[in-house]
Amino acid sequence: IMSDMWGGGNPFTAQGFLAIGKSTINEVADSLKSTNPETIGRAAMTIHKMSEQDESGAFFSGQDRKMIRERLIANLNSENVNVRIYTIVALRSFGDDSVISFLEQVERHDAHKDSGGTYEVRIEATETLKKLRK
Repeated sequence: IMSDMWGGGNPFTAQGFLAIGKSTINEVADSLKSTNPETIGRAAMTIHKMSEQDESGAFFSGQDRKMIRERLIANLNSENVNVRIYTIVALRSFGDDSVISFLEQVERHDAHKDSGGTYEVRIEATETLKKLRK
C-alpha cells in the first residue's frame, strides 16, 4: 500500500488503518525502513495522518511513538529531499524535546533549494520546531 501513490500518504488510507486497529502500526512503521524513498515518504505521511485523525489520542502507545520517532530521526539524513520533508512533517505528530536538536541542525544546514531557490526542508523544520516548542 505504501508503494502506491493512491495508497500511502492518503488520508483515507490512514483512516482505514485506524479502523483496522493497532495491528497496523508495525506494518506502517516498517515501511519507514524501506529502501524505496517514495515508500518511506508515504509511510511518514500516513503515520502522521493516522496520528492527526486519532481523536482519542490513545491509538499509539508510548512505546509505539518512541519506535516511530527513532525511525523518523534515522530518515532525517536521507539523500532524498521528499523523505526529509515528509519525515519532518511526521515529527510534528511524533516528535518531542529529544528531536529538537536534530531539527535545529536541519533548519540551519539542509542544503536543498527548490527550483525557486527556497530552502523548503529548512522551512518545514522551522514549522515543526514551532509546534514542538509550544
